[in-house]
Amino acid sequence: TCPQCGGSLQEIPGEFEDAEEVDIDRAKPILRIHKRKKYACQCRKCLETAIGPPKLIVGGRYATHFAAHIAVEKYDAGLPLERSCKLLGRLGLKVTSQALFDQLWAMACHLEPTYTALRPDIVARHGFLNMDETPWPLLEGEKAGRWYIWALVASDAVWYGFDPSRSANTAGRFPVSYTHLRAHETVLD
Repeated sequence: TCPQCGGSLQEIPGEFEDAEEVDIDRAKPILRIHKRKKYACQCRKCLETAIGPPKLIVGGRYATHFAAHIAVEKYDAGLPLERSCKLLGRLGLKVTSQALFDQLWAMACHLEPTYTALRPDIVARHGFLNMDETPWPLLEGEKAGRWYIWALVASDAVWYGFDPSRSANTAGRFPVSYTHLRAHETVLD
């Protein structure tokens, strides 16, 4: 009813007003079952199963998208693996931090060729590069001590290297050579 006269309100065809609302739909674990066909030869000596979806760990349980999700949580949002386990547990998926680490390690091994190709690609495509080193404690193993993470930064990419030294030789080795640095008047601070 109309608040002014008490008459009934009639719909205005094609007229409406939008109202935005921001909400969060949490990522939920999904269990997909892939039915893989089996094939037998007429000789009855051979039985084959169709190939399943590609995995970072052959025969593994986790999808590559799951590993990517964990990597983004850890490296972009800074979420420790133990905390990811708790969050996934609340959603009904019991997983260990070791299982999550295994996924990250498998992803790192899979991406190794990309990592190796990234540094020379950045150097070749950019005339000016920013470089920085940050102290990083290495806590275990025979090489324990103060190490450095070196960042080679371009406008569209970043490459990280890890070295126990912060010397000028190390700085020159990461971007290929001092010659390249001098040729493009890159400044190291």
